[in-house]
Amino acid sequence: MRLVCFQRYRYRALGALHEQRLVDLSAAAAAWLGVEQDDPFYEQEVALRLPADIREFLAGGAPSRSLAAAALAFACRTPTPTGIDGEPLLVEMSDIRLLLPLKAPLILAAGARFNAGQDAEANERVAHREFFMRNPLNVLGPSDMLHLPTGLGEDFDVAPRVAVVIGERLQRASHVQAQAAIHGFCAAMDVCARSLEKISWAGPMFHLQYPHARSFDGALILGAAIVSRADVDDPAHLWARLSVDGNLVYDAPVPGRWDDLVSWIVELSEVVTLEPGTLLIPGSAEATVVQPAEPPLRPAQLSTDRSIPQPRLSRGASVTLHVAGLDTITTRID
Repeated sequence: MRLVCFQRYRYRALGALHEQRLVDLSAAAAAWLGVEQDDPFYEQEVALRLPADIREFLAGGAPSRSLAAAALAFACRTPTPTGIDGEPLLVEMSDIRLLLPLKAPLILAAGARFNAGQDAEANERVAHREFFMRNPLNVLGPSDMLHLPTGLGEDFDVAPRVAVVIGERLQRASHVQAQAAIHGFCAAMDVCARSLEKISWAGPMFHLQYPHARSFDGALILGAAIVSRADVDDPAHLWARLSVDGNLVYDAPVPGRWDDLVSWIVELSEVVTLEPGTLLIPGSAEATVVQPAEPPLRPAQLSTDRSIPQPRLSRGASVTLHVAGLDTITTRID
């Protein structure tokens, strides 16, 4: 299922993309419950199980997912798909506005990889799995414009990403639980103020990464659709095409450490509880390494593999990301 949140006039609801149109899951569920199931409490059931935020929907667990599946099947098999009040169950994409799919309770991203060096902590540093938190409150959606914070500098770049969406509460999870908790995937664009990307090593439990480089409004832009894990063959094979002003600047698999995704989720769940709707961004840690600082505990410049394109952004530009099988995001830079 390809879940979205949408707005039609002043009406906001949960939807599912189906054959170039959108199924209004709330209206379809109300019609299925009220007409086919003769449920007198269909309005309360729909309001509880199918809220207009995918995080809240995921928190509803199996009952919410079952109702969404029944609503989608009802809308697709009904000869004249209209709701209880005559509203359309299948809506043209041109008649709606796609919204930010969820308000994530937590966003965790994979960080850089540390080079060894010659000091006593060299082996520990290489084995260290870096991650950092991102602010869920400054995420943009597919219809939003990005305002570059020029007070942070003039050097901004953008990279394709895929966010992993956690669908179940995880705490000290096993590998089996971590694998089962992956609900699906969402296309994303990662914007970075390159001149501020610094990092310090002060032992495995304390260091500062990217203090302002990825904390401004719009540093992460999410696509509208969250595609279920069952509909994605292998995230490592998702192909991304990134264009700036119509010029193709990236045409390759989405970067990320996908081979050890489940192990990373297990380790994260040992540190922090992962609630439904949590987003994990594997990132391209293998492409970004940190040389030991001289002297120690001072900010160190990250060294990036220059074979991976890092297109620069400027005001007035138009950026489009297409991730095959997931979504297309287009945003304008102001």
